[in-house]
This record gives sequence, C-alpha cells and structure tokens, in this order.
Amino acid sequence: MGCWGSKTGGNGKQFTREATEPEPPKQSHKLPWSREASKWRWLLRTTQSLAASCLYVSSTWVRAPHQPVLLQFFVALLLTPALMLAYHFLSLNKAGGYYDTYIEMFTEFPQHVKDILRRDAPQYQDEIEHERLDGIVRTVNGLETGVIFLTVSWLGAMLSGARQSTGFAGDFVWRCIETAVFFLLHRLIGGNMFEGRYYGLIQPEAMWYFECVLSDPPTSRVDCRMMPVLQHPDPPY
Repeated sequence: MGCWGSKTGGNGKQFTREATEPEPPKQSHKLPWSREASKWRWLLRTTQSLAASCLYVSSTWVRAPHQPVLLQFFVALLLTPALMLAYHFLSLNKAGGYYDTYIEMFTEFPQHVKDILRRDAPQYQDEIEHERLDGIVRTVNGLETGVIFLTVSWLGAMLSGARQSTGFAGDFVWRCIETAVFFLLHRLIGGNMFEGRYYGLIQPEAMWYFECVLSDPPTSRVDCRMMPVLQHPDPPY
C-alpha cells in the first residue's frame, strides 16, 4: 500500500513514492487499509476542521454580528486571504490533487476546472480507486476553507438582522451558532462522502498518505504513520 507506488497505469501515467516524504527505512510487510487507518483519517480531518473553526470564531470578533450587513460582507472578504493562509499552515497540508504549493492552489485552479469536466472518463474512477487502495486521504485545503468561510459568514450576516436579542450575550450566542455551522460544513466536505463520484462533487483536494507496516521479527511491531503528500499526481485528475 504505497502512495501511487511506482506503477504505470493503463493510460501511461507514472506514479512514484516521491509524492510523499522521503522513503523511511524499509519495513517488511505492509498492512492493508484497516479500522486503525479509519481512526487516523477521522482524527486528521476532525483536527483540521477544529483548527479552521478556531480561525472562524476569531474572525467573528472582527466582523461583529451587530455591524451593518454590507460592512460584514466587506470585512469577511478582507479576512478571507489571511484565513486561508493561516489554515494552510495550521492544517500542515502540502500538495493536493492538482497543485504542489500554496500559490499553485490558485494559479492551477483554472486548469483544475477543465480537468473536472473530463471526469466522466472511466480512467478517472480508476485513479480514485487506486489512490484509496494506496492509502491516500483527502482533506480540505485552504482555498476550499476560504469558500466555506465566505459562504457561512455571508449567510450569517444576512440572517443576523433577524436576531431577537442584541448586546454581548446575543452576539456571543450568534458567534457560537455560526462557528458550529462552519465546523459541520467543513467536516462534512472533509469527509469526502461521495468518494469521487458525480464528477468529484464536494471532493476535497488536499492529500495525505497513510500506511501501517509490520516490522521484521523478532519485534513484529506495527508502525503507523500519516504524512502530507508533497507532489500532486501527474497528470492531475
């Protein structure tokens, strides 16, 4: 179960272990995807959503619910670049499905949209199945977090006028509600519920690699690790 472990697909696509951290000391037996792997995956995605939620609730003290709606829109738009960058570092994400660096997440996005329109080909589903078998875990990246942030904050701004109570207590409750909605939406998208189906609908693009290996006797110890992917698959899909 390597990360695109040095195989050439039927379409001539070459994948290598260079897409992850440098090769660790060779172990003897790789173990298949298991319940332990699912726990690590859940922990990674939940931790990233909690980190994003901490950034979101911090932003609510700048764009307070009692401010005019248009001002809240403008402030949220100004905060989005900083929030995306902060999340990228806090989440420890590196490469994703179509980019290697944080800047490429934006510059390569137009090409990514074109790739999405070609996802009706059978090769795409084959690649999704291949990455799942190889232990690839998809999580929410900075750009996707920024879109979620704008969606929830702008929706919250539009609904803030309907609040029955104002003042510090009312604002505090509203901040908690907004943050809870943001966390649930971020975690829902991070869960990759459709697993690449429907043209990759709400499929997160950041990638991590998980593997468990069984060391040689006499220790026979199981060693599990999860690492961010450093290079996107070439060509992307």
